[in-house]
Amino acid sequence: ADSDADSDADSDADSDADTDPVATKVAVGDSAACAIYADGTVACDGGAEAPPGSDYVQVRGTDQDQFCFRTPDEITCYQGSTQTLSRTGDYSDFDTSRDEACGVRAGKIECWGLAEGLDYLDGYPSGSDWERVFVGFYHACAMDQGGSVGCRGHQVPFDEAEIEGRRFATFATGSHHSCGVAASGAVDCWTDDESGEFDISAPSGDFATLDGEYLHYCGLLDDGSIDCFGTYGGDGAAPRAQEGSGFAFVAAGRDGDCAIDDDGDVHCWGQVEGVDL
Repeated sequence: ADSDADSDADSDADSDADTDPVATKVAVGDSAACAIYADGTVACDGGAEAPPGSDYVQVRGTDQDQFCFRTPDEITCYQGSTQTLSRTGDYSDFDTSRDEACGVRAGKIECWGLAEGLDYLDGYPSGSDWERVFVGFYHACAMDQGGSVGCRGHQVPFDEAEIEGRRFATFATGSHHSCGVAASGAVDCWTDDESGEFDISAPSGDFATLDGEYLHYCGLLDDGSIDCFGTYGGDGAAPRAQEGSGFAFVAAGRDGDCAIDDDGDVHCWGQVEGVDL
């Protein structure tokens, strides 16, 4: 009888585990967050609304709780229930910041919203095979397959000569600064703020990923732990990182952050600590 009871309990536990949603991507805004699950559906909490459908592959948020979602055929953005920056097309990557967005399509950079007035598209070399795009406040950076980065806009925080010839594993943009991760995992950051108000110091460590929003950044280290640096946008406090290791994804927001662990569970802290995904 005990054996049968144990078997039934194990079976129920396995069934519950099988039905638990497995998150693959997460994005953070100001007080809200959204996650994409393995089945392509989306869930949001904190005031943001999840779009219908089940073929989403990428989500990005902004400090104004605007969230954009990419499917194989389009990018759709919402602020609350209001549709904002949206674009039809087979984009392979995109990013957004407030009222601007840029996407990668067939190796070319396309920008819309406020970014259209900054001549991003005309400024990037047309012959480059761009693979990733990173949009900050009034500037955007693109990275090609070889790790070369080019940036355009009104608040690019460095001269082109400072990164000429360098190769990056990934890149991230914020308000007045941008940061790049070298193949070694080391992080370098640059700021355009001569007053020092928005100065940022890159930490040591072997970073595998990096994400930035407004005035701070969070990244995954090679051991699966998380490190965050800079300042939260609301009160200027230093951001804190989720303790422990075993994380597979992390996203930075204005005053809080979210991460996905190896089991597909979402953990959020800071201003979005109460978000339930």
